[in-house]
Amino acid sequence: MLADLLNRHDYERHVRAARLSYRRRRALLVRRFGAERTASGPEFRGVAAGLHVLMTLPPGGPDEDLVLARAAACGMALRGVRELWHGPAPEEGVLVGFAASPGHAWPGTLDALAEVLRAP
Repeated sequence: MLADLLNRHDYERHVRAARLSYRRRRALLVRRFGAERTASGPEFRGVAAGLHVLMTLPPGGPDEDLVLARAAACGMALRGVRELWHGPAPEEGVLVGFAASPGHAWPGTLDALAEVLRAP
């Protein structure tokens, strides 16, 4: 099965299409929250590749625990930055994955994320 995918170059086409889809989703995420960004808005960390982006939480906004609780209440699975550190995390934030949500649902997912991130 895998050999057939490789021989027909279907795997290569699939990977290229997936990369493009994920790149577009990440760009939409950054654009959406960049457009709403104030001096105290969220920041995005990491390289523009992969399936996740680290979004720091701005001072004066909801804290990490509140964001995670709100996300869980609406069925959104985010990971907090604190759980990714062995010691104290230098800042609060969330790891946002953008591969699991179907492409047609991504704009609605971003609307839900905006509601989760609204100030307390």
